Amino acid sequence: LRDRVAWSQRIEGETLSLDFDRPAAPAAPAAPARAAAPAAVPPPPPVPVAAPAAASDDQPTAERWRAAVAQVESESPTLGSALKQATLVTLGSPEVRIRFPAGTRFPDMVERKRPAVEKAFSAFLGRPVKLAIEVGPAVAAAPEVATPVASIASVERAEREARAAKVRDEAKAHPNIQEAAKLLGADIEGTDEL
Repeated sequence: LRDRVAWSQRIEGETLSLDFDRPAAPAAPAAPARAAAPAAVPPPPPVPVAAPAAASDDQPTAERWRAAVAQVESESPTLGSALKQATLVTLGSPEVRIRFPAGTRFPDMVERKRPAVEKAFSAFLGRPVKLAIEVGPAVAAAPEVATPVASIASVERAEREARAAKVRDEAKAHPNIQEAAKLLGADIEGTDEL
């Protein structure tokens, strides 16, 4: 019922062989003769990467701050994450002033990388800036910042919580979920976002 299949191949003076039982496969058609290899095509020239555009002063301050931190994060994810914990105090010329909550390691982390942060912010804003780091409770915004700019981390957390609440409410209101709860005599206690 089963045909014995044997395989052997000579590679660089060594014979490799394999002998096992399995149904014999039909013979494969002969491969057509290969045409001469095409001439090597040179790779396309590299596309130059544009420098980040300077931030427009027309954008809201919170958007410019978020974009500036995203620029730093693209070069150093760890440093970007640390900057997300800061509250923006001022985003102006010649200074970007940020404030970290007391008792965290983020101010020291950013201080050690101050030249890299200043370079990234200067490139992003299109003008030289100095970084000022404060530690303490959140303060009211400076005059050039119309409303206080919360830390990016707190904004992202609020966005996640709002998204989760919306998903939870939609799930609880879904007719199939309500029907399943009714059939099982159960209450919906919570939802998990996957």
